[in-house]
Amino acid sequence: MRHLVLFLYFIFLSSGFAGITMISILWKRLGHRFLGWILALVSTFTAWLLVTAIVYYLEQIIRIPAARFLGPVNLLMGTLAYLFLLFSMLSSPAPVRKPELLLALSPMLLYYLLLLLGFTLVPGIFVFAEKHPLPFMFFKLAAGSIFVFYIGRGFLEAARRLKQDTAAFILRGYGFALLAFGVAILVFSLILALLGTQVEQVVLLEFFFFFFLNMLTLAAFIRYIRQPNAFIEDGKISWQFIKEYGISRREAEVIEMVSRGMSNREIAENLFVSFPTVRTHVYNIFKKTGASSRLELLRIASRYRQ
Repeated sequence: MRHLVLFLYFIFLSSGFAGITMISILWKRLGHRFLGWILALVSTFTAWLLVTAIVYYLEQIIRIPAARFLGPVNLLMGTLAYLFLLFSMLSSPAPVRKPELLLALSPMLLYYLLLLLGFTLVPGIFVFAEKHPLPFMFFKLAAGSIFVFYIGRGFLEAARRLKQDTAAFILRGYGFALLAFGVAILVFSLILALLGTQVEQVVLLEFFFFFFLNMLTLAAFIRYIRQPNAFIEDGKISWQFIKEYGISRREAEVIEMVSRGMSNREIAENLFVSFPTVRTHVYNIFKKTGASSRLELLRIASRYRQ
């Protein structure tokens, strides 16, 4: 069982590092600011998962007590994850209505205020939480669910406003995932509490959610790189590429139009030439570059910068 858990940690961590890489590329290529905050979110979850895996390894394999560090780590990383979710939505095209934002944040702010008072002026709050864990936990989870629901709905509204296909796909996927997670975390946590199971095990559900987000990122990344214009910025072909492969001026024009996603017939209409002529140009370009498809051609051209 312990080896299975370690294997799951390895899978989750691998997806986390892959997610960081893919989001970084998409952020650089697409330039949307909200992708930068999503990158911060994925990085936080990956660091959180790494610390949890190390603690589990120390506790279960080496038998070194380290579980006491998990409480502060979970609080810190969970807080950062909520903040980065909020910032990613606020920097997206989602409409921000102040009354709704205040309503969604109020339960979460009250929860953190209670924590602050418990650590400083009113330690009796923690005594009450230990004697009556279910009401305190229900309030915490309800506050988190309200917040997550608000962010998820904001992502969906932003996706409807965004014309960029890949970015809208990410927002839509994250939006639906957050709505589902808001329900799942509340139901799953209450079941665990009623069965007398440790509430901290809810963190495992958050890691499964994190893994699902990384799979969504992978789908968005594949969707992006399959677009013909994903590899050449502004549709401009480098003169180094033209010189090395002996590309003619007309062939360069054809490649630039290919990078914009135009079909052979659309290229023919724009260049005022016949369809067979364009097809001949494409054949000659493939022969010179050794490419077997448009996608491979654009990958080759993208290696050369202006």
